[in-house]
Amino acid sequence: MSRQLVRLDAAVPIEVTMDDLRRREFDPGRFKTLLAELEFNRLLAEVNGSARKRAAGSGDRTGHESPQPVVVGSGRPEPTRGGDLGDGTGVPTPDLEPADDARSAPHGAEAGQEVCYRTVDSEAALKELVKALSGCRELAVDVEASSLDSMRAVLAGIALSERGASGWYVPVKSVIEAEQGTLMPPMESPGLPLETVRDVLGPVLSDSSTKKIGQNIKYDTIVLRNAGFDMQGIEFDTMLASYCLNPSRRSHGLDSLVLELFGHQMTPFKSLFDTRSRKKDIRTVPLATVSAYACEDVDYTMRLKSEFAPLIEASQIKELYYTTEMPLSGVLTKMEVTGVTLDLDFLRTLSDEIAGALARIEQSIYDEAGEKFNINSTAHLQEILFGKLGLKPARKTKTGHSTDMEVLKNLASQHPVPELVLEYRTNTKLKNTYIDALPKLVNPRTGRVHTSYNQAVTTTGRLSSSDPNLQNIPIRTPIGRRIRKAFVARSDDWVLLDADYSQIELRIMAHLSQDAELLTAFAEDDDVHRRTAARIAGVAADEVTDDMRSRAKTVNFGIMYGMGARGLAQSLGIDIDEAKKFIEDYFAGYPGVKRFIDDTILGAKQDGAVRTLLGRVRQVPDISAKDRRARAFSERVAVNTPIQGTAADIIKVAMVKIDRELERRGLRGEMILQVHDELMFDVPVAELEETKAVVREGMERAIELDVPLKVDMGVGHNWLEAHN
Repeated sequence: MSRQLVRLDAAVPIEVTMDDLRRREFDPGRFKTLLAELEFNRLLAEVNGSARKRAAGSGDRTGHESPQPVVVGSGRPEPTRGGDLGDGTGVPTPDLEPADDARSAPHGAEAGQEVCYRTVDSEAALKELVKALSGCRELAVDVEASSLDSMRAVLAGIALSERGASGWYVPVKSVIEAEQGTLMPPMESPGLPLETVRDVLGPVLSDSSTKKIGQNIKYDTIVLRNAGFDMQGIEFDTMLASYCLNPSRRSHGLDSLVLELFGHQMTPFKSLFDTRSRKKDIRTVPLATVSAYACEDVDYTMRLKSEFAPLIEASQIKELYYTTEMPLSGVLTKMEVTGVTLDLDFLRTLSDEIAGALARIEQSIYDEAGEKFNINSTAHLQEILFGKLGLKPARKTKTGHSTDMEVLKNLASQHPVPELVLEYRTNTKLKNTYIDALPKLVNPRTGRVHTSYNQAVTTTGRLSSSDPNLQNIPIRTPIGRRIRKAFVARSDDWVLLDADYSQIELRIMAHLSQDAELLTAFAEDDDVHRRTAARIAGVAADEVTDDMRSRAKTVNFGIMYGMGARGLAQSLGIDIDEAKKFIEDYFAGYPGVKRFIDDTILGAKQDGAVRTLLGRVRQVPDISAKDRRARAFSERVAVNTPIQGTAADIIKVAMVKIDRELERRGLRGEMILQVHDELMFDVPVAELEETKAVVREGMERAIELDVPLKVDMGVGHNWLEAHN
């Protein structure tokens, strides 16, 4: 049977002739359109690259022919096409052959216009550029810098474009330190003195009447700010536009967006460097190459803006984008620049303490196992657990039986070693990820840690944090809580103010479901978990035990995340039948919630998408899939997104409101951390009460729901004290 299934059937009727199968010329435009539609991005890049190489004769190693930048103001005579670009700028335009991607430029550029990139290499040329840009309505800005870490990056240059298919690059001179381990002395990068660029170009960037456009413009703003520039009038971020229009898009990076929308392969960053180079500092790349690379970035940023702006105008996310996401980018810029103060002495003491605890746990594992072995080796641990100790394995992986956290939890009841290994892993991870790592991340210039907030990553709209991730410090473990003690106010006469939404997702569930019982519970400021426990168990609220309330809390939150009987059974440590009964009793007590879940899934099947209260859209393409797992996952996403996404939107609105009010009142307190439903502020003691009032007002009145929003506040000299 197997052989029959794989054998080609020679009896199938063939209705084409050999002539039908002869190779013919095809329509490249239609082919590229089809590849873009089907998201065959790599193949599309190859097709574009091959086309350019054929047109150029040889091409370059990136498969992309960038127009070579022309140096303006070098003192060399330049051929021009009548003296300007036809737009009244008066900037001389050299005779350039059109780049392959500029045969026509309908997106943010005049049709048929050639691509023209130029390098500004003198103060006179810079003044000429500023004169040309005077009065322009919008300006795309992109900086090149020595590092992806915006708070440590040294400005290398500024690229500008006031429309697609054109760009200027202003290189900025700086000292490049030699790589460690080499005998080479420091060198100076080419460009204009920073002071000159600041004096001449600074007023253009600070002019709020000229609207600034960028791709992840928060990064550019921070780098410019640290170099002494004050960029104002920030209006449009193409990365955020892509994210708001389609949060499920695989990437909102410039290269991916340009390839998808224009079929154009951008010059890869890594292609600028020799493969043997360890240090990827763009200041070491030849100026002509950097200029072409930077101008291409700013050119296509402007083209993307022309593509995305009309889509946002015509969509339901217009208000979300312009009144929440774009202003929030400015708030996050302030937070990242401000940073957080650490108690380094406390972290050093804690590191020594955890090292001692790990040594004791390690010895206990050896004692219980009867021998020494490499605890960090999966193979060694498998041999000890399933070979020597004879524990029953749960799941098998490619390398043997699994020893992940879930498996070790289940094995903990059979022998002490699994639980000890779990404790060892938890402490090791916290020590390596936070306790020992955080001091190394302190910025030597500011003396603080500066995380980066990612605004276009999660599909629900939540912010994420990286380098370091300050949103993942566990609060439920003793060591996790002690790590929070290391985050402190900047001085003795300042304190940390912690503000945390109380049960915000359950409140949103009450509003969306219009369940009478939930609405009443929140209106009366009742303990919802105790109330749920009482309804499920059929007892009075004062008869509910702590264990009953804890189970009800799991059910309350589990329902929102689409948890089924199996998942609930695992969470509560009960059998599936009992878990099913819990869920049935829950829906009997809260029929509005059941109706909301059913209606949401039905609506998602009809629309292929779900929305938050503020209009944020998330696609759920597999909601009607034949595959049961894919369909079940999409159903959970459909139910959870309107709740979790609305919670994310609400705290973003609150952050914008609070920031504006603090500034309006001239208060010195600063927002320094956001952890999902929690905000933290560094506040002068003398302004504490007024700041608390501003924060409470901003959070509790961020949006009007049919139930009140409630905020819990705490104050302390460190994060642990403030959150308790």
